Amino acid sequence: MSYPFADGRDACGPFTYIVPIIGSLLYVIFVLDTIKKQYWGLTAALTVWFTFVLVLSTQDVLFDNPETWVYPDDWPGFIGLALLPSFPPTIAIYFYFKNDHFRQYILGIPAWVMIMSQVYRSGGYVYLYLWYQGAMPNYVGFQTGVLDIFMGLTSLPVGYLVKTSGLTKNKRLVIIWHCLGLYDLASGISLCTLSFATLYNTQGFPLFGFFPISSIVGWQVPIAISIHLLFLFQYDVLLEHEGKKTPPLSPEVAIATSSA
Repeated sequence: MSYPFADGRDACGPFTYIVPIIGSLLYVIFVLDTIKKQYWGLTAALTVWFTFVLVLSTQDVLFDNPETWVYPDDWPGFIGLALLPSFPPTIAIYFYFKNDHFRQYILGIPAWVMIMSQVYRSGGYVYLYLWYQGAMPNYVGFQTGVLDIFMGLTSLPVGYLVKTSGLTKNKRLVIIWHCLGLYDLASGISLCTLSFATLYNTQGFPLFGFFPISSIVGWQVPIAISIHLLFLFQYDVLLEHEGKKTPPLSPEVAIATSSA
């Protein structure tokens, strides 16, 4: 049976419109928050990356065939696809440790907000749709869809528990939840890499390079990875300041405040 889908739009059906709407709402929410807090550098960075991903993904330039890899033509596209979800989290982690302004901005976000913000992961239903349609007939389509939906739906009750009863009382649950979220994201990327290396089923994996899935890889996925990692990196600080009315301070700001 020949592969029945010409490109990502053909395979995704109604999700061709739903996915970019979710991505655009994320952009608006994050940018409005940075504008409210007058963090113009982050506003500009988010705008540049969102625009870049949107333009790149809609052009379908990474791969030629949505069904299977084409060697060696797909090598540049695969490298580009690998950089899309990994570049923003790398930059975010770098600035978290090197830039006090950015670190203070992240520390000022309540733990429950960081958790609940992942409700958009419910849009991962698109992967189940692709799996059911036969466009991505492999483990990654089913697993990623199920785990994304699980992370999105559970983000609300987990965040509510942290908001109402505190992070300390729910620390094991929160750690497990974040680790599961990272596994969800890392497993899809890992299986895609194994597929390109012909060590795993190749059918349907190039769809990751076609719109609208490529916009998820370049926008929603790096946001999710960044949230998980930034939360875990500041976890001890959040626990230390549990119950305080003021947001936790970064070491530099704390020293400056105490000196004053």
